[in-house]
Amino acid sequence: MGDAGAIICEKEPQSYTGKILYDEDVLAEAGITDLSPYPIIE
Repeated sequence: MGDAGAIICEKEPQSYTGKILYDEDVLAEAGITDLSPYPIIE
């Protein structure tokens, strides 16, 4: 989630205004599709 937050902070605020953001979608949009380095805690 931290990486997704960093990516969001690098973008123009207008591109996210009024949108719901999910960390997996933000990472995918940035080209990060291998999520195996990110632990999933259930």
